[in-house]
Amino acid sequence: MNIRAYREGDEKAVKEFNIRLKSLGATHQFPEKYISTWLPKVPNTGIYQEYYLLFDDDHIVRGGYILKYQFFIINGKKIKIADYQLPLSEGIVNSKYNFAGLVLYKNAIKKSNLLFAL
Repeated sequence: MNIRAYREGDEKAVKEFNIRLKSLGATHQFPEKYISTWLPKVPNTGIYQEYYLLFDDDHIVRGGYILKYQFFIINGKKIKIADYQLPLSEGIVNSKYNFAGLVLYKNAIKKSNLLFAL
């Protein structure tokens, strides 16, 4: 398994992932555009989203998550914190991938040790 940033050229693999999820009853879907339409990363902005994908050894998408970075003032210090959003894996519909949710979380916490989720 390999997790990396969602990039141009991955859209077809994400669409296939979403089709598999939907066909097995999942109601959530991962964004099919590699750049956030809501909060793209723009220079000199303090809030943006980055998308990450989990690939298996055959380069098939098996999961993904979003980090929304933003600044907070904590004890008078400006700190960048990430919101862990839409962790989604094939494990919700296929027990073969039950471990994928934990793999996604462990990867996200490495990217931002100041992580929260709603």
